[in-house]
Amino acid sequence: MSMAVAVAAVAALAAPAAVPTRIDGTFHVRIGATDLRAASAEGLLAADDVGTWTVTFAGGRWTLRQSHGAYGNSFDRGTVTLTGPRAVFTLSSADGFPHHEYLGILRWRATAGSFRFTHPGHATSDILFVLAARNWARVR
Repeated sequence: MSMAVAVAAVAALAAPAAVPTRIDGTFHVRIGATDLRAASAEGLLAADDVGTWTVTFAGGRWTLRQSHGAYGNSFDRGTVTLTGPRAVFTLSSADGFPHHEYLGILRWRATAGSFRFTHPGHATSDILFVLAARNWARVR
């Protein structure tokens, strides 16, 4: 192997992986109250938002559906803008009622079959707590 090829191979291994510029696909997770408390949700937010959740990302938009919730199910939708490892969320509809609300910012990282959100500070929206509670697995 030539010296130039060896240097290029080492540089490629040392370079940080590129952060994807979008999340596309459908993912699901089962979330319990313990998971929500670990994501900093308190009180009723930790109790109300348990269940099976499915999130779909497509073209800068998201939908989030709850199944088997403690007090019923929810269906929300909005937009997401990714800038490096940051995801900025807005809400346009909650359970069929129009909203125009800034939700906040989460950090994210993805692998081939899953992704994980974390919040850099204290999240204030139950949607952000749900998104940050656990790893999300891609639905096949």
